[in-house]
Amino acid sequence: MSESRIDELAKRVQHLEDRVEMIRELIDDDKFPFMYLALESGLTMSQVNQIFDLMQEVSESIIQKQKPMQHSEFEERIYQIVPTHRNDYHFAQSVVRTLYRTSQYVEVYHHMKKSGMNI
Repeated sequence: MSESRIDELAKRVQHLEDRVEMIRELIDDDKFPFMYLALESGLTMSQVNQIFDLMQEVSESIIQKQKPMQHSEFEERIYQIVPTHRNDYHFAQSVVRTLYRTSQYVEVYHHMKKSGMNI
């Protein structure tokens, strides 16, 4: 790859990083707290979708009165999805809390709080 091509790609990457930062600043943390968290944490769409799948799984187990997972297992599943946040229990808490702030997965929030998550 030529040096001019590398320079061009570096400029494009910088431009995209600048745009992402601008978008992050535009997002209203009160209105879209989970998406703000996702952008701030550098999550991929695949990771966001996997988190929603996990939240749905926990929600369904609560609604169907099955044995729902405890917060420690939930945190471990979050770390599997987002390995860069391994052992960062604050991140797992933030996932639950930010979704709760927009009335999403309310039952998961209450269950995780009851099972010992500090939210």
